[in-house]
Amino acid sequence: ELQEELVKLEEELTEILDEKEEAEGSNPNALRFEQAEELGITPGKMRLLERLQEYCGEEDVNLEEWAERSPKEINMEIKKERMTQKFGVDEDGNVKIGNGNAPASVIKSTPAGNNGNGNNGNPAAGNRGNSGNNGRGNGRR
Repeated sequence: ELQEELVKLEEELTEILDEKEEAEGSNPNALRFEQAEELGITPGKMRLLERLQEYCGEEDVNLEEWAERSPKEINMEIKKERMTQKFGVDEDGNVKIGNGNAPASVIKSTPAGNNGNGNNGNPAAGNRGNSGNNGRGNGRR
């Protein structure tokens, strides 16, 4: 009786594991989700780490170390590596841009915000100007 119950439980377990494998096999992101769970991070952050590996090489990226960093830091490193591959680096470690060399600070990421100086417009003509950021305007009256 106990033996029969054990066999029945083993069959149920095998069936559940088969269903799980089938479900994971149909989801192309299953590996990413699994790795993210192992590292204690979100799948989105895992995608950033995968992109970093694309630029740096899998063997050069310590996932555990990078998992502790912010998405902003990861994105900055991706950008740096992308620029390095696109333009090259001189012996001083500066990214080569154009005919000369630009220091690595040139490729430093900047936070979102106003990216233009804007203008005051012409109040007499009913134009209050724009911010230089998105063209919707926030000029002075």
